[in-house]
Amino acid sequence: MDHSIRKAALDGLYFSGVSRLLRPVAAGVGAIIVLHRVRPSPSMRFQPNLPLEVTPEFLEETIGWLKCNAYQFVSMDEARSRLVNRDFRTRFATVTLDDGYRDNMVWAKPILAKHGVPYTIYVPTTFADGAGNLWWLALESIVANNDRLELDDCVIPCGSIADKVRAYARLKKIMLNQPSPAEERAFVQRLAERYRYDHRAAARATCMDWNEVREVAADPLSTIGAHTVSHVVLSKVSESEVREELMQSRRILERELERDIRHLAYPFGSKNAVGEREFRIAAEVGYWTAVTTRLGVLKAGDGSHLKELPRINIDGRYQRKRYLDVLLSGLAPAIWSASRGFVRGPRAGVPGVA
Repeated sequence: MDHSIRKAALDGLYFSGVSRLLRPVAAGVGAIIVLHRVRPSPSMRFQPNLPLEVTPEFLEETIGWLKCNAYQFVSMDEARSRLVNRDFRTRFATVTLDDGYRDNMVWAKPILAKHGVPYTIYVPTTFADGAGNLWWLALESIVANNDRLELDDCVIPCGSIADKVRAYARLKKIMLNQPSPAEERAFVQRLAERYRYDHRAAARATCMDWNEVREVAADPLSTIGAHTVSHVVLSKVSESEVREELMQSRRILERELERDIRHLAYPFGSKNAVGEREFRIAAEVGYWTAVTTRLGVLKAGDGSHLKELPRINIDGRYQRKRYLDVLLSGLAPAIWSASRGFVRGPRAGVPGVA
């Protein structure tokens, strides 16, 4: 759904009062909140990855809204227990953060600690190694710092903000249409070499290293979860590679942190990136839960679907409490699911962000 249409739909559901009216029947038993970056809003006008970040102020507003609406904050362990045991006396919320960005430690952790909120950070191990392929940041930087790009036999203008928005969307589409992770890396590496973008320096500057991950893991409110080794689109690799990504990431995390790793977040997590094969493998290798980016609140039957749990994405383009109100009502996810024609089990879901 187009961003402007989606925003208009959220406004309509909120100002009409429909979302509040139907909340008792649509909001389910709880919600898993997904965040990526938490940091002060950058000053630049070109922000193609704005959907992946919120400000510290809005994180605090989100916590306040959940408290005011009688949600109980729980860890992923407790969320699993409540789903399995059908303990739905109070609605619960679980806060998760994907990718292990350093700003999670700098900005999010103090706010979560202030309010006593348990949280889970899902860490791709190559990101903590400082060798991750954060291609979305690479494309953003390359487009932002050039007025034109040469790609094969064509020239892509990047002079104006509008040009940059179009150029980023075009490059992202090309990247995601690559048939394999190896070809994705080759495509981005070719651009990086031509336009002098240092992947490793960017990864080191943006993501927590192992010492920092260990520091966060020592927080009694925290849970560290797996997010694969290399943050690949799992649907693009073989079954044996999926199994290796899921098993090896847990082994590395357990070795580095000296604790059991029970929870998984699939990279990207949309219906095109992960499906029944990945759900089955996650169960076979022993994860307690696995979360997607399919949009939805938790339902009473999700204790039987622990390896394909939906989440509510807090998108940086929608940093208003009224949008949070509609998303957590459960109504907007259900409508968007129906518009996509995608239904899974007892509840619908739609693709989320990377």
